[in-house]
Amino acid sequence: MAVIPLPSALYESLECSNHTTHGSDDDDGDTSDDLPSYVWSDKSVRRVPEGYVFPAPVDKQVLWLAWFVGDMHDSAAIPPFRLLLPSDFKVDDDVSKMHLAAAQNIMTRMLDSAVRRGLAPSEAAIEALLAHDGRQFEAVGTAAIDLVESGHDDAPRVTTPRRAYRQTKTTKNKPPAVTRLPRLTKPVPTTWSCPPTTLTIGQAWRNWFQGSEPTGPWRLLTLHRLPPPAHPSWRQVRHVLRVLARLAWEVDVHATALALEDMPLPSLDNILDEVVGIAQAQYAPLPTTSFLSSLSTAAPITAWSRDTIIDELHRSVVQGPSPTRQPLASGAIFPSLSVREMWRVWFLGDGDAPYRHRHDWRVTPKLPNHARSGANVVMDALAKTAVRVGHVATVDALDGMDEDALDRILHDTFPTFHRDKLDADGTSKQWTVDFKCMTLCKVVQQQARFARRATAIAPMPVEIDSLTCRTAWHIWWLGSFPLCHRPRRHFRFHGPKWTRYLGLMCLVERLAVELGVVKLSCEWDALYSPVALDAVLRQTLAALHDVASVHPTTPISMDASVDRVYAQVVDAASSSAYDESVVALCPSLSVQDAWRLWFQGDAATRPYRHRTNWDKSRTNKERRSVVNRVVKALTDMAVALHLVSSQAELEAITDEVELMGILDGAFEIYRTDVLGGGGQTVMTKCSSIIAHLNRRTRQLEKAERGPAKKHKPTQLGERDDDGCA
Repeated sequence: MAVIPLPSALYESLECSNHTTHGSDDDDGDTSDDLPSYVWSDKSVRRVPEGYVFPAPVDKQVLWLAWFVGDMHDSAAIPPFRLLLPSDFKVDDDVSKMHLAAAQNIMTRMLDSAVRRGLAPSEAAIEALLAHDGRQFEAVGTAAIDLVESGHDDAPRVTTPRRAYRQTKTTKNKPPAVTRLPRLTKPVPTTWSCPPTTLTIGQAWRNWFQGSEPTGPWRLLTLHRLPPPAHPSWRQVRHVLRVLARLAWEVDVHATALALEDMPLPSLDNILDEVVGIAQAQYAPLPTTSFLSSLSTAAPITAWSRDTIIDELHRSVVQGPSPTRQPLASGAIFPSLSVREMWRVWFLGDGDAPYRHRHDWRVTPKLPNHARSGANVVMDALAKTAVRVGHVATVDALDGMDEDALDRILHDTFPTFHRDKLDADGTSKQWTVDFKCMTLCKVVQQQARFARRATAIAPMPVEIDSLTCRTAWHIWWLGSFPLCHRPRRHFRFHGPKWTRYLGLMCLVERLAVELGVVKLSCEWDALYSPVALDAVLRQTLAALHDVASVHPTTPISMDASVDRVYAQVVDAASSSAYDESVVALCPSLSVQDAWRLWFQGDAATRPYRHRTNWDKSRTNKERRSVVNRVVKALTDMAVALHLVSSQAELEAITDEVELMGILDGAFEIYRTDVLGGGGQTVMTKCSSIIAHLNRRTRQLEKAERGPAKKHKPTQLGERDDDGCA
């Protein structure tokens, strides 16, 4: 097939092919009627001749011209590719339909990039350049191709023909988008063997992306379509090619699989040569990968797939300690690795900083860092489990640890992690460290949701009467599903003793931060062991004893009962010292915190409603005003609902749990009646509540006024509705 280099030559050929074409005799300005059509043996009229196979879009320069001009096939003219439909091909011609979908996807990206970057005002303007400025037409095409190939087109990354079909857009003078991928329904001949013994890895690499007769692209083949004798060998070949494509991405030879699928054959060969060359240069000296020095792209694929060669290669790329290995550069894409592979680079790195401390990964709106998030969930849970069971003192101790020691910790920790995080529903499915982090992240999140639903209706794990403050503190933070994750209403459901337990835990947790024992609220995530929790509890109770104005006769003991410690902590917190000379900034508070601080204060201050030492800045005044408005509105609601008789009674309440119960009742009615039943909770910021209230007020006022009247402008000499000229 030859591509016509000039539009004029093509249209001259179109005029000479009237013996097979049927065009319109009327010149009504519709250029699509002047294009060729062909009568097939079934009497149907189509845009392409019978037997025509749409070419693979391997050369974007050729595709750019054919999209607007068309092509020639055995002296028969093919209309511009943008006008072709899947219905122009045979029902079972899946290859042509896939190639057409790929071409539509590529051209959509190129045209969108050209318009978005200002190379042309519209697609119609690009088409008009054909008749006026051929050089400019070629320049626009070259620039658009460069944008797509460099990955700067800001287009969604499409990695499979199925997604190409879904993402093909409908534009003017373009056929409607195809909504699904036609399956490869042609049966594979039983005589076809995969792989042939003479097939090289280079040929298999081409077939994986570009395809061959009679199967089409190998990456689309499914096992059930192959004859049973070919199943074992096909599994090996598929594994080899998938790993090689993966390595091309991991060593940053090329960023996306989409680029490999759209790449011409010579470029595909160069990519494979580069991957093999990098593997030979960096990993061949290792004992497990010494075989690489004798392999090449010309070797039979059976030489690559024998035994566990490709597995060793893949493992060595991530795990092999090679002094010549180059770390992932700044701005690289975070790799999706197995738990075993990620555990090493998470704490040791790949020659650069450990992955847990790196934040320079490539992240864009079109390329979110899901792999980094999934790895963070799994590695964080594994590290916490290792600390909790005593294999290591802190998570930071894992940084820079010897690789053998890291492997032993992972081996000893994973069974406990499996039981607590991966098998909450008791299905006993066996997960291993060879699964991808993204897979186990989804399992961890799914099992956590199951555990929350199960514990919501489950009884408390212990009897409250037998609890000491130390034991209560442990079960609050530790276990497969700690009590701190239970909804607060479940404690009130189990009776007043569990309600008091909830109040004590929340009070100690808050005082630990306010007294400086825990510097930030996020530091609670670093406490995974009973020893660390005991230290925090001991220091918090001692610090509270020291700042109290009226010291208890005896220090607050961790081994006392929950009721006794609760009473001592409340007395000490309410009598804590207060320094009026310190200028304070009003923080941005949630409704729950604003309510508590307004009536009870904290360990360092008296109730906020009595404070006078606020900073005089404008921002601080606005924050105080927001808190005042929210608390006053909720106080009026509580009095109106008869939850309390007056504001004075509310100010006299010293029990934090009782105070929060009144807030829950008042806020629920306030949310439905005043805020319009939105998704706000007591954890919502006061500023968000006020913003939502103002927005709702404006909407109600606009609805009361009704739609604005549109006044038609009057001309000179006409009279308006009031009779005025």
